[in-house]
Amino acid sequence: GEYPRDVAMRHFRLAVIDYFRFFLGRFWRSASLESMEKKRGSKNTNLINRDPDAAMAFVATVDRFLTEYENEKSCVKAPEEE
Repeated sequence: GEYPRDVAMRHFRLAVIDYFRFFLGRFWRSASLESMEKKRGSKNTNLINRDPDAAMAFVATVDRFLTEYENEKSCVKAPEEE
């Protein structure tokens, strides 16, 4: 079977949202500029955990994906609304 690009991209965006949820709960509970600075040179630490600009870019991407998802969900009527 074929995996249509639009379906694959929707799954990718949902996966990114879920990845953010994981980072938010697991790694960013105590994140600060100071903690990121301490990790800055670590190649064994995800970039979004050691670079504030990368972290903010990730947040912006997730915000865009969440907005797309929310807009998608608002276009779908619940069965009782039909």
